[in-house]
Amino acid sequence: MVLGSLLVSSLTPASGQALSTQPFTAYGSGDAIGLTATGLVGARVATSGGSVNSGPAGLTAPVSNELGLLIQPSTPDKNAFGLGTAIAVPIPPAVTPQVVLTGLARAFAPPPSPLVLATTTIPLNTLLYADTARGEAQATFDPLFCPIGRPLSFGRGYVENLELAGTMQAADGSIQDPLVGLSSPTGTPRATTQSRTVTFLTSNGDGTFGVVSETRQTVAPIAIAGTPITIEIAGEFGFRVAATGKPGGASAGYTGNPLITIKLAGVDLFPPVTLQSITGPTGITTPPVLAALASLSLGAPPRALRGAVGTTATLAADGTSASGAVDLLRLTLLSNLVDLSVAHMEGAVTVPAGGIRCQIPVSKVSSVDPVTVGSDFAFTISIPNDAAFFSSLFNCDLINISAVDRVETASGSPRIQLLSASNGGVVSGNTVTFANLGNYTLGQPPILVTINARIPANSGAGVLRDTVNVSATLGNCRGTGAAGEDIIGSAQINGNAITGAFTLVGPNVTRGDLAATGGNSWPLVAGGGFLLAALGLVRLRRRAAEIPAQG
Repeated sequence: MVLGSLLVSSLTPASGQALSTQPFTAYGSGDAIGLTATGLVGARVATSGGSVNSGPAGLTAPVSNELGLLIQPSTPDKNAFGLGTAIAVPIPPAVTPQVVLTGLARAFAPPPSPLVLATTTIPLNTLLYADTARGEAQATFDPLFCPIGRPLSFGRGYVENLELAGTMQAADGSIQDPLVGLSSPTGTPRATTQSRTVTFLTSNGDGTFGVVSETRQTVAPIAIAGTPITIEIAGEFGFRVAATGKPGGASAGYTGNPLITIKLAGVDLFPPVTLQSITGPTGITTPPVLAALASLSLGAPPRALRGAVGTTATLAADGTSASGAVDLLRLTLLSNLVDLSVAHMEGAVTVPAGGIRCQIPVSKVSSVDPVTVGSDFAFTISIPNDAAFFSSLFNCDLINISAVDRVETASGSPRIQLLSASNGGVVSGNTVTFANLGNYTLGQPPILVTINARIPANSGAGVLRDTVNVSATLGNCRGTGAAGEDIIGSAQINGNAITGAFTLVGPNVTRGDLAATGGNSWPLVAGGGFLLAALGLVRLRRRAAEIPAQG
């Protein structure tokens, strides 16, 4: 559950403002295929990436992945970035530009971006060919409110029937005898190779949230020309890095359990194996005596980010950070003449101790400001503050909504009498309790709740302060496949208690011939801070029907 304490003076703070003063970061990247051939141009196939930094500095420092691709540019005015590209071709260092990208999609936030698509057809002479090449990217971030059930960043690189590096081009644009081909010409057709990277918040189960960077991939069967080697990874797999902010809550490991087959001249080098059956201390490796001809590492466990095979992923004991990298398969031929990485994935996350406390948007306005003594006016509460804004950040409904509203004195000596409330609200002194406001369904207009009040004739001048605390649970979280939402696993968010608060400083109360304390306008104070606590922790403080309320 999320409970609110943050009060700021604007609903539209500057980009880069810290989220509830609890900075966290997340980064992830994946390359379905990384090929480097001595004397030839290499390639990175189906690259995905994403990053988020909630702190005020934003995405200041550029980030490159282990295979040398820029995954995050320097953009200090943004907090989240997503990247997807079909193919990246690093050019030898003497040549500029250094990288040629195809199907490149990039997205930045805030504000939340739409899904960015970049589709292209390749042939590129005898260097590259693919039936389809596409990049996708999206970023979702707001300086005050957590995206829940939606990715902070998303990137996807996608290709079909890819061929790399040959000597002759066929009439249809394809490459004859490519160095590497990714498709299945026999048996069940499988020609899709893709990498998806998502960074997102995950529930800790106690009202706080952790951060996850997860990459998932599928790879079409691989044939290496000039050799009788074929590699097939049947099924989706991934690499997940997570930090919860709780002791023991840092982790880095594979996801999925594909069947892996490697054949030499049509004969299995070893019986087909599942990923989870070989990830032990070292995975499967070739004997050192064969290193001059070929070196194979298959299913090696997570290693340190930018570390050698045999190192271990870096996991903080207090659960505040985690980082690591994997190559599901790494094959070198003839003393690194050909270096092939299949399913390269990496990630790093940091969170504050105890986890992240989020906010959810609620708002409140006064019908009159300033209000003169002896006059009636009304407060209107909006749950959530705006339907489109809520939908851009949340992917869940609000279930069993209740609220408690309380009026106090901000300054001066104003008095107020609460008369009535809509939606079954019960008035008691300076407090109104709404026991059952029903449910809010994603996309519907906000629920509007009204409180009618009067400033009695014997009131002094001053400024009122009105705070509403809204409680609900998250439900019907969608978790569709769009923009990696299936990776988030929204079902685990269902049932989470969540509480929102909004404090309105106002209205000003004036005695007519006396100047109103605080001038003729009132500031909106955007809180919506949602303290992650269980439902029912809001205490009702009852006062007299007519106050001065205590500040």
